[in-house]
Amino acid sequence: DLDGEPLMRAHLDGLVNLDEGERFVLELKRATGWEHKRRIEDEDLRVSKPEHHAQLQLYERAAKTNWGLYLSVPNDHSMLQGMMRGNKAYGPAYQLPPYHLEWVPREDAEGERLMRRAKLVAEDVASDEPPMSEYGAITHDRRGKPLGPCFYCVFLDPWRDQGGWA
Repeated sequence: DLDGEPLMRAHLDGLVNLDEGERFVLELKRATGWEHKRRIEDEDLRVSKPEHHAQLQLYERAAKTNWGLYLSVPNDHSMLQGMMRGNKAYGPAYQLPPYHLEWVPREDAEGERLMRRAKLVAEDVASDEPPMSEYGAITHDRRGKPLGPCFYCVFLDPWRDQGGWA
C-alpha cells in the first residue's frame, strides 16, 4: 500500500541499484512478432504499448525511482526476420534487432492520473452499486447494433436490470 493509495499487487521484474546510489526499475517482456516490429519502428513505448508504459510509470512511482528500463524480445526472432526480409521495404539482407531497449522517465503527472484512475476502480470494486459506464455515450456500434455490457463484468446483472439487455 503506497501512502494511502489503493492496494495494487504487482511484482517488479527488477530493481537495479547503481554504485552512485541511483536505481531504476527493470521491466522484461516477450512480444509477438508484430508487437516487436511496432516497438522497434515506433521507438516510443507510449505509442507501441501504452499499457506497458502505464505499468512502468506505476512501478517507478512505487519504487521511488526516476527511470525505468524496458527490455522486450520477440517470441520468434528468426521467423519475424524471415518475414521482414521477404518484404521489399526491408530487403533480403535486413537484420532484425534481437531486442528493444527503452529508457522510460518517470512522469509525475502521468503517475497522478494513473493513481486517480486506480482509486476510481478501487471505489467501484468496494461499492455495491454498478459503476457508471465509461462508454455510456456510445450506445450503438457502427452498424447500428445496440451495445450492451461487458459479459465478464461483476455488475452484469445490475446492468441487465438497468439497461434491459437480455
